[in-house]
Amino acid sequence: MQKLGRVAHDKRRKKSMPAFLKCKVSPGVFNHERSISIVTSDGQEVLGFFPAQTIDEEKQLLKVEILETRDNQCLIRVPGFPSAAYGFIGITSGIWVLKDTLVL
Repeated sequence: MQKLGRVAHDKRRKKSMPAFLKCKVSPGVFNHERSISIVTSDGQEVLGFFPAQTIDEEKQLLKVEILETRDNQCLIRVPGFPSAAYGFIGITSGIWVLKDTLVL
C-alpha cells in the first residue's frame, strides 16, 4: 500500500519509434557530414549537422526516433549522437514537429 503524500514513479522508459523526418539537405563543412534544415511544429526553421550515413540525401530524409505524440505533433530526436559536434543548433533535447513531416 502506498503512503499518503508519496508519489509512485514508473521507472520504465517509454519505447521510442523509428521514423524519418523530411528535411532540406545541403553539404556540410566536412565531406562526411551534412547540413540539414527542418521546420518545427510552430513553424520555426532549425538547422543542424549530422553524419551523412544518418541521412537519405536522395529522398531528403533524416533518421529520427519518435518519443511522444500529441494530436498532430510528434516529439522527435536523432538517435545516437550525444556528441556536441552533431545535432540541431541551439537544441539540447527533443523537437516538436508536425506528423505530416514524418515518414514511418
